[in-house]
Amino acid sequence: TSKDGLMTIVWNNYLRSTAGRCRNGVDIATAKKKSSVELAPHILDTAPRIRDTLLHELIHAANWIIDEDPLAGHGPKFRAWGYKSLKAHPEIPPVKTTHSYQINYKYWWECENMEKGTCNVKIGRKTNSLKLDRVRCAKCGGNFVYVRFKYHQKEKRLKV
Repeated sequence: TSKDGLMTIVWNNYLRSTAGRCRNGVDIATAKKKSSVELAPHILDTAPRIRDTLLHELIHAANWIIDEDPLAGHGPKFRAWGYKSLKAHPEIPPVKTTHSYQINYKYWWECENMEKGTCNVKIGRKTNSLKLDRVRCAKCGGNFVYVRFKYHQKEKRLKV
């Protein structure tokens, strides 16, 4: 949190499928613009992922606070900040508008018809929370089978 409380960066365990999020608003007491960047610790488990996602979300904050454009999205102003960061630090990869991170879930299930080759649905979860008696494959109607570490990557992960 910044000294004036108008900029915060926090870990958010409730972000399930997005690596980060930037929330922008106006402080009611001071009428100043504020931003909050939230990061998902179970997705951002390596230093490059943290760096890339934090830079992406800080660009959204800059679009709001510096550019004063609440609708900048991933348009020209977003790309301009990405270009500035690449020019200042050519060693980092270009800023992207989306991520394609493989989420490193601890628990995995796959449709029973995957072995037959008729279905390719798999589900990953952070906790062992899939209710097998209630859930069926939406694609083929098959049951799910627990496959434990089949999709679990054993790369070096950061503790956050």
